Amino acid sequence: MSDQEPAYHIGVAGEPWGEAERNKWLNEQLVKRSYKEQVLDLLSGVDQRFDLIKYGALQYDCERYPLYVAQSHQFDLTKQRHW
Repeated sequence: MSDQEPAYHIGVAGEPWGEAERNKWLNEQLVKRSYKEQVLDLLSGVDQRFDLIKYGALQYDCERYPLYVAQSHQFDLTKQRHW
C-alpha cells in the first residue's frame, strides 16, 4: 500500500495550478448551497432591528455575493469602546 494519495485528475502532482487548471476545476463544480437562500433572504428579517450596510462583495461574483454589516440604529462613531 502506498503512502501517497492517488494523483488528482487536474494538474500535475507537486506543481502549482495555473489559470487553465483553476478554470477546469471551477467548471466542474456544482452549486451545493444557495447564498441567496441561506444568507441574503435571512437578512430581510434583520433589517427592522439593524441598518444593513453593504461594504463589499466577493470578487468571485460581485453581483451574486454581496457582503453586509448589520449595525445598530443607535450606532454612534463618536462613542469610544472601553474594553
